[in-house]
Amino acid sequence: MTDPRTAEGQRVELPRPIREDERLVGSAVMGLPFASGHYLAMRNWAATSFAPPYRAVFHRNPAGRWTIWSNAEPQNGCGRFWSAAVHAIEVVDIRIDWQGPNDLVVEIPEIDFRWDLCIDSSPTTAMISRMATVLPAAAWESDAILKLMGGFAGPFLGIGKVNMAGHLPNGQHFQMAPRKMWRIMDSTAVLGRTGFGPPGRPLTQLSLGEVWLPQEGTFAVGSVRTDAYDPEIHHSALATLD
Repeated sequence: MTDPRTAEGQRVELPRPIREDERLVGSAVMGLPFASGHYLAMRNWAATSFAPPYRAVFHRNPAGRWTIWSNAEPQNGCGRFWSAAVHAIEVVDIRIDWQGPNDLVVEIPEIDFRWDLCIDSSPTTAMISRMATVLPAAAWESDAILKLMGGFAGPFLGIGKVNMAGHLPNGQHFQMAPRKMWRIMDSTAVLGRTGFGPPGRPLTQLSLGEVWLPQEGTFAVGSVRTDAYDPEIHHSALATLD
């Protein structure tokens, strides 16, 4: 199976919108819990139908406060999808560096944040990735099929409940198409002088709005389709929980 660095670097074509929708393609740390109560996720969208490419890191501290750090303004980045479920969105420079086929470093210098990840295939992620390659294009546009896939993939991968179709916190309907997946074998993260400690499975699965977050570290390459953002219908792109 292709290693994650190679898979992320392969040229991908942004799917053409077929309805009034928006498309994103790229890679993501779908989620990674730490034993200390911190939780991290990352999005590295190589192309979108509504704005230039952008990056974002999601952080939940042990007290339950969610922050999105992004190199795009909220309306041109994750704020348009997730702001209703987070406390703050901060615009920062995000650096992503592959230091080997399986070793990824994410840095945000201005807040003294560094996140190291070791990513590799496992028997279960390899099988899910092989299954994804044979699915017809129409399957990725069917809520019924995606919900069946999520219901199977979550327990099979041991990551808890999985939403492959549903609604984002700001109200848009979404469909997720992870074409290749890997397991996060190990990780460390530091914010200022605070180390997050080792990864650890939470007793209760976390969510952002209706979207369930993996209970084990998972990395994926693929695409997402959402309804077109409409500020008159959907939640403001600015965080309002505080």
